[in-house]
Amino acid sequence: HRDLHSFPTRRSSDLEAHHVKPLGAPHNGPDRLNNIICVCPNCHVLLDYGALLIDKSKLYLSDDHIISDEFIDYHNGNIFKKALEFKILGNVSSLI
Repeated sequence: HRDLHSFPTRRSSDLEAHHVKPLGAPHNGPDRLNNIICVCPNCHVLLDYGALLIDKSKLYLSDDHIISDEFIDYHNGNIFKKALEFKILGNVSSLI
């Protein structure tokens, strides 16, 4: 999606902070800037449900904010991949 931004952004009024590697169990991601991107509310929900792959080359990154490849890889390999496996098995309703 073309509306994925790194934090901070100038249009923050219509964006939400998304933890790339989610906080809390079972993921235990850190609450640090290199684990946060700002996204529109719709993309935030899609990312939470694993419906979007994060492509770092399509992020709008500010010069002073670096998103950790470790957390992007975690999202793509765990959050996105598990959602894709649910969809393949026909269990989409269990994601909603």
